[in-house]
Amino acid sequence: MASPASAPLAAGGDPVASALSAIDAGAVIERVWARDHTLWGPDPRGIEDRLGWLDADDRIRPRLSGIRHLADEVAEEGAPSFVLAGMGGSSGGAAAIAQTLGAARGRPRMVTADSTLPAEMRRLLEDFDPARSTVVVSSKSGLTAETLAIYRVLWGAAEAALGPARAGRRFVAITDPGTPLSETARGGRFRETFHSEPTVGGRFSALTHYGLVPAALMGADAAALVDSGAAMRALCRPGGGASGNPAAVLGATIAAHAARGRDKLTLVTSPGVSGFGPWAVQLVAESLGKRGLGVIPVDGEPKAGPELYGTDRLFVHLRLDGDDNCGTDGFVRALAGAGHPAVTLSLAGREALGGEFFRWEMAVAVAAALMGVNPFDQPDVERSKELARRILETRGPAAAESAVGPGEGARELAALLDASREGDYLAVLAFLPRTAPIEAAISRLRAAVMGRRKIATTLGYGPGYIHSTGQLHKGGPESGIFAVLTAPHGGDVPVPGGALTMGQMSDADALGDLAALRELGRRAVHVGLGGDPAASIESLAEALESGPGGKE
Repeated sequence: MASPASAPLAAGGDPVASALSAIDAGAVIERVWARDHTLWGPDPRGIEDRLGWLDADDRIRPRLSGIRHLADEVAEEGAPSFVLAGMGGSSGGAAAIAQTLGAARGRPRMVTADSTLPAEMRRLLEDFDPARSTVVVSSKSGLTAETLAIYRVLWGAAEAALGPARAGRRFVAITDPGTPLSETARGGRFRETFHSEPTVGGRFSALTHYGLVPAALMGADAAALVDSGAAMRALCRPGGGASGNPAAVLGATIAAHAARGRDKLTLVTSPGVSGFGPWAVQLVAESLGKRGLGVIPVDGEPKAGPELYGTDRLFVHLRLDGDDNCGTDGFVRALAGAGHPAVTLSLAGREALGGEFFRWEMAVAVAAALMGVNPFDQPDVERSKELARRILETRGPAAAESAVGPGEGARELAALLDASREGDYLAVLAFLPRTAPIEAAISRLRAAVMGRRKIATTLGYGPGYIHSTGQLHKGGPESGIFAVLTAPHGGDVPVPGGALTMGQMSDADALGDLAALRELGRRAVHVGLGGDPAASIESLAEALESGPGGKE
């Protein structure tokens, strides 16, 4: 597919100015708003019916009163938390809102259930009170296997405690009209079913039911988020040229720098908006990573001196006014002083998050037009899912059976890293619980890789990352090195209504994604970490720090 503005991006001079001129010359903004599918591909199918995010605020406003009514009812029941069961775009917007705004006084906090790891499910069940807890089951397709398995486990607990007639009162569904989940909700007499916009793809759905129902349950001002999005939408409409359009400027910046090899979009966020990063990661990775092209979003990476960053970086600083910005401001100044491109996007307050959702959605649509890719499909995601299904059908090996141990894993990973090229990156794919010790150990591992090879590092927790960055890993540029980390489950959790367990599903996802990466010739190592995953990761990091190329 030819890009409407690919040639100017390779020209000399200011690359962003060149891209903005190309946007104006190609009437890109006007064509986005006109829903002109030829910006992204010759076939309107899968494009024209995925542009509902452009005016989603107009359609969600009349539904906000019903959402608030449910939120008030749930608050009166007094549960300290509610569960959001969802993967990828069906839960990413809500997670960003939760981490940015938190729960209001007297409102339940949100617990995100996006893992089939038995340890995570056991922890979820320990805090689940069937008599009071509300479970929001969120799946656009209504078919997401991991989400439905989590639902069945929680339904089993509610049914055992309350009986089948009363269990449905504890559940709320968010899905598209006519999906299997919608039918399940009807049959189970769910408390409420919200049918969201089928013309809005999951990763573009933060300002629809998928983001706003959980937001309202937490006591967030859903209307303020919508208003913020609408205000940014008005600034991003045609008129005045691309240089005055906030989304066009961001989209031009992303595409122009990627065309010159700076395809590692590294997010630097104020502490109060750190939750925005994972949402932006999926939006950028899944929208732009295909046909051998892509932009690799980097979030949560340990900060380092400017000398440890290569020439493949573009830094985007999301800065919240009034936050504790001393550390991030100084870091960004040092980067810019060393010649790294760094742009700052300022938020006047936390409710401005709604505007950032829209800015980035529009920016990605613009960047995709410049790069010549369709931002609304994910053609390579199914590969991992199909291989995982085969493993489950044949009762294939457990993850531990195909892994190398930490010692051999360190040697294999070091060999891959030491053969890395400029512009490569390491993706840590962790099928592990999100505990503080594990997160600290992975942070050390990422820092060790940066110190050893000066390459970018990313982190995804499985199986959720398959629904987020999995498309980029398999459809994007061949610059990734992948470290799949697994550990023994230490006890399993059965899935009611079938012969499967959560551990089997988690292992199948890990092995299926690993097989998909290797089938495509990607550089990948699978490391089994043993009974103390954090300690094993620390040993991996230590080996990389002390070996050739590491710190002396």
